[in-house]
Amino acid sequence: MAETCSLDMLDQAELARYHAYVFEADRQRHLLAHSLKRQILACLTSKTPASLKFHTGHGGKPCLASEEVHFNISHSGNWVALAFSADRPIGIDIEQARDLDYKSLLTQIAHPQDTLPLCDSRKEQQFLASWSMKEAVAKCSGEGLSIDFPSLRLSPGGSDNYICTRSDATWHVFHLIHEDTHLAVASPQPDQRLRFIQVEMVPR
Repeated sequence: MAETCSLDMLDQAELARYHAYVFEADRQRHLLAHSLKRQILACLTSKTPASLKFHTGHGGKPCLASEEVHFNISHSGNWVALAFSADRPIGIDIEQARDLDYKSLLTQIAHPQDTLPLCDSRKEQQFLASWSMKEAVAKCSGEGLSIDFPSLRLSPGGSDNYICTRSDATWHVFHLIHEDTHLAVASPQPDQRLRFIQVEMVPR
């Protein structure tokens, strides 16, 4: 990227969220995510980063006002992840392990016939795999956290790809594990011509 992360790129809503964070690390992560979002979308739409306009779509999902490109953002721990698609809705989620009751959480989101991608029997890893994929689907659909997670069934689709089905819809999910961090990207179609970027935060 020719440009660096700059507050000058952000609009009033993005700036308000930036200043609302208490911790500097959270502010810098927000700045990084939204500066990169604007720079990449500017490249894809032949516009300047600061000129891009956004609105809130179905379920509160952020959208480019011109709807030329679909995008989604996620962050967890030291990671920021962005995904872009020229012709279809997209959702991305990244999850880094935290100190949580994973066994209890897994029972709250599991479908009885879920087939998780891990030989690892640790509930932590099973939950992170399931949550990241279902959260990516929830963001892709625009339903967000209002979606009924137990209604989503995960099945292997081959080579890091999974199929997530519900009675009324099907999504195709790419899933990756890196150092116990789980990344998932969801789209309604299997031939995901997606462009996604992961950025690891480097302490200053």
